[in-house]
Amino acid sequence: MCCNIYPSPEINFRSSHGLKRETYHVSKRCKECGNAEALYREGMVDYFSHMRIETGIENLKRAANKGHVEASYVYGIILICTERKFAQGRKLLDDVLSNSDINKTW
Repeated sequence: MCCNIYPSPEINFRSSHGLKRETYHVSKRCKECGNAEALYREGMVDYFSHMRIETGIENLKRAANKGHVEASYVYGIILICTERKFAQGRKLLDDVLSNSDINKTW
């Protein structure tokens, strides 16, 4: 089982490999085990920093399918804006709004 090894919600967009060696190996193992947070972070770095679009989308999709709220939001926006999959993206965004505390603040 993987735990959250990240000290804060910030993502280092330069590289996930900028982590300490031990942390990198744990992060890699978490991703291999399907840890949603690890998939989300790797997807963000792949998509926005390394321009590995397909890998980034796949990691974000896997994290979203595991219920990761931020991954669902980002993946939904990507589907609407770049993939032209409006219905699928809209459903993800609707799910994010209906299942989060965001609605309570509006």
